[in-house]
Amino acid sequence: MDGVKVMAKKFIDTISEKLKLIETEDIDIFTVEIHNVILDNTIASMEKKFSKNQILYTDFACLSPVNFEDINKKDLPSNALIELTNKIKQFDETITRDSLQNELLSFSSNWNGLKKSVPESYEIDTYDEIQDEEDFGNKTMYKSHCTSCMNCSICCYLVLQKYNLYSNAYSHLTIAYQYLLTFPCTQIACERSFSILKYLKNRLRNTLNESKLEAFMIMSIEKDTLFNINNDEVIDRLKAKSNLLLKELSY
Repeated sequence: MDGVKVMAKKFIDTISEKLKLIETEDIDIFTVEIHNVILDNTIASMEKKFSKNQILYTDFACLSPVNFEDINKKDLPSNALIELTNKIKQFDETITRDSLQNELLSFSSNWNGLKKSVPESYEIDTYDEIQDEEDFGNKTMYKSHCTSCMNCSICCYLVLQKYNLYSNAYSHLTIAYQYLLTFPCTQIACERSFSILKYLKNRLRNTLNESKLEAFMIMSIEKDTLFNINNDEVIDRLKAKSNLLLKELSY
């Protein structure tokens, strides 16, 4: 009887060791063939995405109040703000690298005094998340209060707006902050766009071409602007397109 128990114990120990070895091998296979591959592809994709715009991101870093102290002590690098100037020149042809640099140096030197006037909180427009297709078109917008950190690009833009500094003293710098704050990495409108897209282009509208789909998405995302449009002005513009539209839309 004792011999049977000993044999049984040896058998159980042997099987347990083999099972542990198999589990370890499975984990190693998963780690090498799946986990590491996904991680490497993700890192490579991020490096490829950001390496193309590395110079622009470096210029954006100059607009952060976190770096204002270093800017005031060490001044801006010789190649700073060149890429950003090229990007925002389409909005104002008078913008130059020197003018943008001078405005930033002046603003950064006065930031410690200006940031004291930043409100403790500010309001942002927030939308309820769409949970069902039936709720699409009925989403509600409400005001959400966010606490000011007094040390970010949003706070800088709030100061420029509060003192109306964008109209004269820092007009070019204001455009730079507006350009920065419209990037997807600084707001969530891009994520909201994907939520809306799946309801616009469903199985019943699968043949929508790109131009129409883009128009519908803009109308859905910018509903506040859409509802404020004067219908009579739209009709007048359509009338001017052709004599047929002028005849049909006149009343």
